[in-house]
Amino acid sequence: AFGSLFGSSWRRKHSWYTLTDRRAFIATDMPFRGRSLKSYPITRDTVLDYDGSDPATIHFNHEMRKRKNGQYKVAVGFERIKDGARVYRMMRGIQESLAS
Repeated sequence: AFGSLFGSSWRRKHSWYTLTDRRAFIATDMPFRGRSLKSYPITRDTVLDYDGSDPATIHFNHEMRKRKNGQYKVAVGFERIKDGARVYRMMRGIQESLAS
């Protein structure tokens, strides 16, 4: 129960997001798990799911996670970020530049 209440907040506190003109990066430094850097390409076909809230969440990929009896899909993206509308417009701009 503790993990479900505080896990998301704890993970965000130990995460950093970066957007370049081609990729989105998510870096984490989790106690007991160590450092991780994941890269996700932004293409014309990347589905951007922007929730429009403040702070905003923009999902742009997914990962499959294992559980005891199979797998499940987890959305990946920038979670609860300031200036979400601006970041979303930047990501759309990247997609538009690739379409030209």
